[in-house]
Amino acid sequence: MKEDKAWYKLSLVENLTILTMLSLCFLPCFMLYLEKDKGSFELEVFYKVHQTLEEKIAEASFLDFDYLPSGETSEKVVEDNKGVKLDLRSSTIGKNKIIYKMQVETIPIEFSAIKDSNTCKVQNSKVFESFKRIEIIAYWGEANKYKLNLLTYKEKS
Repeated sequence: MKEDKAWYKLSLVENLTILTMLSLCFLPCFMLYLEKDKGSFELEVFYKVHQTLEEKIAEASFLDFDYLPSGETSEKVVEDNKGVKLDLRSSTIGKNKIIYKMQVETIPIEFSAIKDSNTCKVQNSKVFESFKRIEIIAYWGEANKYKLNLLTYKEKS
């Protein structure tokens, strides 16, 4: 009888070997599963930040040309004379604090007429401030690890 029951008895070394082999197989699978969840959460935050940036860039393009402040603007609400508002105050998505900054640069457009053939000088030269380059940037993550920006141009009408 003792010989019949001996086939299922495993020694301590065999048990440890089996546990080691199982842990080597399942530990990476478990780690990949955790990283997949972490990556999908980060991707979700990225898409939400992208969506809010699209909304903010659309609001910025509706602002009156003369009320767009040149330079860098952050942590305030920009409003024009028609009541259109652009909120650049920081917000929270999930556990992340999103910091918004807007950079506006006036782009002069130069117009030059035909040169005088005798003197080779420009007969007429004008500079128009007819475009503004608007860039809205979002920072989030530990020590502002992530950055996303959208850019548009606004024409003076």
